[in-house]
Amino acid sequence: MTPGNVAAHSNRAIALQDRADAEGAVRCLEQAIHLKPTDAESRLRLGKALRSRGRMREAIDCFSRVINLTPDDPAGRLNLGAALGDYARTQDTIDADMQAIKLALDNSAAYYNLGVV
Repeated sequence: MTPGNVAAHSNRAIALQDRADAEGAVRCLEQAIHLKPTDAESRLRLGKALRSRGRMREAIDCFSRVINLTPDDPAGRLNLGAALGDYARTQDTIDADMQAIKLALDNSAAYYNLGVV
């Protein structure tokens, strides 16, 4: 793998995640973000990997950064809402899901998340 290639690190992380190696995926995604701090997709994947490992505070921080990087994309808000729900922050979860819906009215995942809060 090319050490300075962000896509290579991100793609390797996907492969590692598929093999249930979340910690390996986290390391690859952290390297991708180190190489390109504005890479919202790698940061979103990192948040998901951290959440899968129960590292909620770090996942919430990642999703918040994704929102700052891509304010018009509902994905960061949707994932933030899910992580906040895991952290039992009900009103924050509702707020994040409502913001995701405002950005994409057809976002069925956000409606689902609201229904299970």
